Amino acid sequence: MPAGAPPPYEDSASSGTRESIASGEVSSLVGNTRAAPSVQKRDSGNRLQQVRRVLSNVDSKIWTLALTPLILSPLLLYGAGDPGFPAPAARTLGTTVLIATYWATEALPLAVTAMLPLVLLPLLGVQPGKDVARSYFQDTNLLFLGGLMVASAIEKANLHRRIALRVLLAVGTEPRQLYLGFMLACGFLSMWISNTAATAMMIPIARTLIESIEEADAHPVSPPPRLDEISIDQGTAGRRPACPVPDQDSVETRAGRGSGGGAEGGGPTPLQLYTKGLLLSIAYASSIGGIATLTGTGPNLVFSGAITKIFPGAPEVSFAKWMAFACPVSITLMLIVWAWMCYLFATPKRRSLSNGGGQQDALPTVAPEEVWRQYRSLGPLSYQERMVLGHFIVLTFLWIMRNPLVVPVSGGRRLFWHTD
Repeated sequence: MPAGAPPPYEDSASSGTRESIASGEVSSLVGNTRAAPSVQKRDSGNRLQQVRRVLSNVDSKIWTLALTPLILSPLLLYGAGDPGFPAPAARTLGTTVLIATYWATEALPLAVTAMLPLVLLPLLGVQPGKDVARSYFQDTNLLFLGGLMVASAIEKANLHRRIALRVLLAVGTEPRQLYLGFMLACGFLSMWISNTAATAMMIPIARTLIESIEEADAHPVSPPPRLDEISIDQGTAGRRPACPVPDQDSVETRAGRGSGGGAEGGGPTPLQLYTKGLLLSIAYASSIGGIATLTGTGPNLVFSGAITKIFPGAPEVSFAKWMAFACPVSITLMLIVWAWMCYLFATPKRRSLSNGGGQQDALPTVAPEEVWRQYRSLGPLSYQERMVLGHFIVLTFLWIMRNPLVVPVSGGRRLFWHTD
């Protein structure tokens, strides 16, 4: 054996070790190669699940906010120039649909959505910015804004409640008088503020009175015994009232008026029918009262502004002229609706027929003491109420006298001044 050569057994051992290592590396490489597709599939599946989880957590309003402009982009970026469908018309249509979608879904706050035309129309080249801004600040818009401010001030000072209760005390608290009182109060408020605000102010007052009727029916106060109901015991010299036998009709009437029991045949109770009529009367009165003035509802102001643009030479529709035209219509409709509501919901014979016939039900009544109690709970006029009432009177006077109606009288004189 030459000097320095490794032993034979070392050569065989090292070669075996090298072969085993090489075979192990090959097998591990083959195994990794086979496992790689399954690992990749598992990783891709995990990524898809993470993406789905993230997308499911995204609010639907964000999807509406992002996808609506993409869907409407053919209209918003339309510039081909078809003679029958010019580019400004297409972009205006796209802007209108976009704003309507945002309004319907409330993807943005309503106030923010209302300001989008001020940005989109000049950006898309539909209309100059100064013309768009001028449309936002027309006199009719500011008049409507003033009505909203008045409504907010009246509600904040709680003046609407004092007006409504005072009208109820003046008209009366009988069933039909209560309908008329609520309709007059709601119609008067709706003349100066929006219909929705007037209805929202009157509903809590009506609900409080209805709850007082329910409470009175649930805990009736028994009348004191009459003299002929007092008997004398033979064994005692004292007197004691005999147990009075309640009238069967009064028991049935009280059971029918309660909020828990139903009418004959499972129908609504008399109190439920009366409440339905009261709420409908308030809703109708707010719509009818809104006809009487320009600020009563939005369409009146829209008409006033549109007629000036369409017919520039036509006379202005002033506040006083509108009231002279619409107040008689409003009063007539108010009386007709009041009579119809009384016929449907405040007539015992009619309500007994709606319940399936049988005995006539007594009408629910509100005690005048309950209305007085609520009115006294308001206390004297506060500083806020006096200030709001004073501003309200001055505001209505200026609205009417800005361009008052000219009323000719005898001798060629005129009742009011007229300014063009």
